[in-house]
Amino acid sequence: VRLPPLVRCLVLQLSRPLSLCMSFLGLDLRLASTGIVFIDGTTIDTQKVTSKVKEYDSLVQRTIRLNAIGGLIMTHVDKLLPELVCIEGPSMASKFGHPHDRSGLWWLLVSRLMRQCVVVEIPPSNRMKYATGKGNAPKDAVLTDVVRRYQELVGQAIQSNDLADAIILAAMGDRYLGATLGRNATQRAQRAADTGPGANPNSGPRADT
Repeated sequence: VRLPPLVRCLVLQLSRPLSLCMSFLGLDLRLASTGIVFIDGTTIDTQKVTSKVKEYDSLVQRTIRLNAIGGLIMTHVDKLLPELVCIEGPSMASKFGHPHDRSGLWWLLVSRLMRQCVVVEIPPSNRMKYATGKGNAPKDAVLTDVVRRYQELVGQAIQSNDLADAIILAAMGDRYLGATLGRNATQRAQRAADTGPGANPNSGPRADT
């Protein structure tokens, strides 16, 4: 029996020592390629949702695309049934890559997720800091650290930034509840998650530190 999201928020706060009984999903949301990483105990599942983005699509085409991407992602969520979803918050300084459309997709998906999951927003700087110890690390540095720390656990080659970011987001949720993946993090990186994801899930405040 799956409890309502608000009840699971309370259970989440009280169950940190029981984290191995919970499941986590890291979601790096992008228009062209979204990384999805699911952790359930010692099982790790990775998925990607891809879409072709065209510069001069009409309003109708863009709306259809956003709903299609959100639908594909929710298909994975409905299959995996995570207890906690860690999604990266928007990059407010971003000027490229269709930020307006990305924002629309973000809110569309978060509104759907919150009906059935505990959702936590993690700022991009916290995700970078957890991966590398630096809150302004370049994407390739994050990818390098993820490959070094998690590729053996994931059991497949980690070759894309979206998948690497999703692994870090899932690991942050896992680490906050005291489970295994986060133990590979450096001391500086651990501080990015210790007070982070789950602090006030589904209630507005982000997982800032």
